[in-house]
Amino acid sequence: MTKLNQAYGLDNALQNVFPSPIIASRVPTTSDKSHRLGIMWVNKATNAVYVLTSVSAGSATWTIVS
Repeated sequence: MTKLNQAYGLDNALQNVFPSPIIASRVPTTSDKSHRLGIMWVNKATNAVYVLTSVSAGSATWTIVS
């Protein structure tokens, strides 16, 4: 499991911050499984965006966002 990022806020001492998207020149594969569910992957070559929706049996499922 990936550790949550935290930042100091004005009203809260610490708050969870979602990680920045992954920017790459390729599409994600089933082998790209060491990320947190919900992370976004941007293929800068095609301007396509994917979201990691599940990791099961050592295989990642990336869903394209339209």
